[in-house]
Formats: sequence, structure tokens, C-alpha cells
Amino acid sequence: TSGPGFIIMTVIFAHAVESVANVWTSLTGGENGIVLGVSRVSLLPGVDVHFTAGSRSAYYAVAACLGLALWASRRLVASPFGLALRGIKGNELRASALGYRVGRYKILVNVVAGAFAAVAGILYALSQGFVSVDLLRVLLYIEVIVWTILGGPGTLLGPVLAAVLMSLGIEYLRAVTHQYVFAIGAITLLVVLFLPQGLGGLIERLLGRSVEARP
Repeated sequence: TSGPGFIIMTVIFAHAVESVANVWTSLTGGENGIVLGVSRVSLLPGVDVHFTAGSRSAYYAVAACLGLALWASRRLVASPFGLALRGIKGNELRASALGYRVGRYKILVNVVAGAFAAVAGILYALSQGFVSVDLLRVLLYIEVIVWTILGGPGTLLGPVLAAVLMSLGIEYLRAVTHQYVFAIGAITLLVVLFLPQGLGGLIERLLGRSVEARP
């Protein structure tokens, strides 16, 4: 699948996984979740990260992982593999005619995305010390899709900025209204209609204009 169909299939698959996790209590713990009981991780000899509330070492470890993820993503985009993906996105039929195995590239890029998500999940589990089936709820998948839409598809910093703003915005909206999901949907609709390139595209456009304006 591709386009909207791919998004719909992703949400359906997410709902199926959530349903299985809720009933497979011997593996997931069901509604009780899993308590990890891990508070310290040794990254290197003599370098321990304490994953406790307010831990600075955990904060720096997560920030370092984010920086490495952005660096790796930028390197990937600039690599021959990334250029092939950009060509497939621009014209899938032409890329196929040039000899690129489009299906294989799509599978590989989904594997890479899954690897990034796995690292994020590990860091989240360590920082919380607890894993619940709530992490498999469909709403979380939709939130990630909204991050991408708001941040701008095809940008690296855009979705990161959108994730930060969305996280802060959701906490604020929850405090003032029970209809925060409707508010998020309205904001997303406005961005799609009036800012199709998202925040990342807007920032890139503004930076490009500022560079052109220099003497």
C-alpha cells in the first residue's frame, strides 16, 4: 500500500497489536504492565546512567541519543540510499523504470524507522521504569502521524519541533478542556490547508529567504 492506504493499514495493525497485548497477559502483564526494576545502565566502563526521577545523566543520555539519531538521519538522507528514496518519492514509476527495486527500498526504510522507534521505546521504558499496554494505543500512532504532518514531511527538524510543541500543547489543553483531541484535529486541519509543508518547510523557506536577502 501507499499514501492514505498505508496510513490506514498502519492504524489497523496498531489496533490489532493493542488487542493482542491486552489479552496476552502472560507476556505483557495486561493492564498491570511490566515493572522493569532497572535504575542504572552502564553504557561504557565507568560511565553509568541513573534512570531515576530528575536524573541529569538520563537527560543527557537521551539528548545524546536524539543528537545521534538526527545526525544518522541526515547522513542517511545524503547517502545513495537516501537519494534513491527521494527519487522514489518524486516519481515511483520512473525510479522503477531506472532499475531501482522500489518494494525493497520501501521495506528497508520501514526497518530503519522501526529501529529508531525501538531506541526511543527503550529509552522511554528505562526512564519510566514501567511499560504499559497504553503505549500501544492507537491514539499514540495518530499522534506520531500528526507530528509528521505538523512538522512537515521530508524534513528532519520539523517533526522534532512538532513533537515538542504537541507534547506541551496536549498537557496545556488537557488542563483547560476535555475536548483537547478535537482541538488538535482542528490545528492539524489548518496546517494541512494553509501550511502544507509544515513547520519544517516554513523554517526552511524563511531561512532560504534570509540567505537570499544577504548582500
